[in-house]
Amino acid sequence: MKSVSQRALTVEDIRRFYFPTPIDWVQIDPNIYGRLLNSAEIHNIAAKSLLFREGDHASSVYIIRSGRVKAHQSTPYGSDQVLFLFTSGDFFGYRPLLSKQPQPFSITALEETQVWQINGSEFEQILYQSPSFLRWMIVSLCNEFSALTERITAFTQYPVKVRVALALLILEQKYQDPVVAGTPVDIRLSRTNLAQYVGTSIETLVRTLAQFAKAGYVKLTRQSIRVIDPHGLETLLRQ
Repeated sequence: MKSVSQRALTVEDIRRFYFPTPIDWVQIDPNIYGRLLNSAEIHNIAAKSLLFREGDHASSVYIIRSGRVKAHQSTPYGSDQVLFLFTSGDFFGYRPLLSKQPQPFSITALEETQVWQINGSEFEQILYQSPSFLRWMIVSLCNEFSALTERITAFTQYPVKVRVALALLILEQKYQDPVVAGTPVDIRLSRTNLAQYVGTSIETLVRTLAQFAKAGYVKLTRQSIRVIDPHGLETLLRQ
């Protein structure tokens, strides 16, 4: 089977760029969830404020209780590259903790956000006492690596129009409410953050979004982007 970089992108490929980190505690062990939260501290993060910086010592893991954050890295050119977007229920910070490395990226709140912060040593103790949780962690680490690898490959080899279409389809899935799956989703992300996620300039992003709006693929407002014709965006992936 050819890799994504060797053929036109398909709808099925989208899932390879998106790894869901919310945990199904029922399948793992409901008691583990209770133990983690009992050892956690709640922190409130104001919009545009940092939770931690790239290069900081990794001493905790985090679960988002409410709100949204972005994971971003500094580039050699002084700009930022948005790597991941995390929302309610997402779980992060375990990779540098377990590998004893510094934080690989910074975390900044996109809106008022509340997180559970779990002490690293307590997390590791709970992790190694639960085989099902440990298995989930191994799978999650593999999925994170695969998703980042696929995204780097596609976002460096495909034209901007395809990258923007792919990013919108990824984010539509990311922000989809499972209770009302299939309904239009408002992607509340600034043009600056979206440009940094796609890896292009704001000017190029704005022109591309205007073309998508003219074609009827999306509806634009100052605060959000709504995908109204996902099939139209999917056709761009097959070109």
